Amino acid sequence: MNPAVLVQLPMLMNGLRMASLVFSNVDKYKWIYAYCALELYNYQSTDAVPKRTKIINLLDIVNDAQITAQLSNYDAKFGNFGNTVQEANFKAAIENYIFTNINKKYNECSLYLQELLKIQDCCISDLKHLLHGLELALIIEESKGNNAARSHSTTLIARIENIIQTYSNTLFDSNPHKIKRFEEITLFNKALTVFDVSSYENQDLLFLSSYIMRNIFENQKRIKNMDQQIEKVYHFLLDEAHRYITEENDVNNIQPKKIFERISKEGRKFGVFMIIASQRPGELSKTVLSQCNNYILHRIRNNLDLEQLKKSIPYLNDLQIFRLSFLKSGTALFVGDAFTFPMEIEVDGEEYSYTSSTVDLINIWS
Repeated sequence: MNPAVLVQLPMLMNGLRMASLVFSNVDKYKWIYAYCALELYNYQSTDAVPKRTKIINLLDIVNDAQITAQLSNYDAKFGNFGNTVQEANFKAAIENYIFTNINKKYNECSLYLQELLKIQDCCISDLKHLLHGLELALIIEESKGNNAARSHSTTLIARIENIIQTYSNTLFDSNPHKIKRFEEITLFNKALTVFDVSSYENQDLLFLSSYIMRNIFENQKRIKNMDQQIEKVYHFLLDEAHRYITEENDVNNIQPKKIFERISKEGRKFGVFMIIASQRPGELSKTVLSQCNNYILHRIRNNLDLEQLKKSIPYLNDLQIFRLSFLKSGTALFVGDAFTFPMEIEVDGEEYSYTSSTVDLINIWS
């Protein structure tokens, strides 16, 4: 989602933690809705009627008889109470509900909630929960007088809503059968597992590949840190890698592609290896490319790609870089730790696969 680092990223993280907390046990944390409603009532200086609507929606989730009884005095037309006694009873009903549930006074809730969120994992099972948590986080910010938080987060909310609409039935489908099938596949109990993601957009490729590799890497790291023997090694072959393992500026430092760079530097210690295949090495992450131990180089004519190879591969001299532009189809230059010296090899692949599917233009034109 690439949130802006100064405003949207903190709000996103707070929303994630809030959603994770609330939906870990909805009944246990209903007091948060009551607290947010009272904060909204006490401190948010917006139009009274829309403000009342927000408060009513929050308290409907709480569904407490005493609070509901006081809501009858909350005027729908003007968004206020008839007198100070009615207002005091309304506030008291919410405060009593909070104290009954968590044994905390209303003025202690802010610090208590901060402590809960501080130790909460950013883990949700549904993106709709994220929108819900983000709304609660924004309400709390607005109650503190930070009315700009919502306007600054509109693009973030729009991106989340777009993801929900676009991927609810694919990447983020909560269907338990699909989830179970995905978990079975990602156990990687077979010698070879192929993900056909040729129809995916670049951002989707980045998300899926980084998600799988991060899980594997963290699991392998956890095994080694517990002084257990690593019994599995993983080799990831990433085709068309220039589409998602890119050298774009990463000002937010949270891009999923960071996991590729980390594995390229540390993966061998934990039994996680990458094989990168790309027709545009100049667009690849320089960190990932420079950390490769071996290279199989086919014909390359683009000057930017050749220059990147020259900077990243210590095994090549100027003559070999020049030679890459004139290699025949099916011929490759093999260099790296696995080769005593660079070798130019013609690969006869007909017995292993089909001939290149490049269109024969000369035959068609004639």
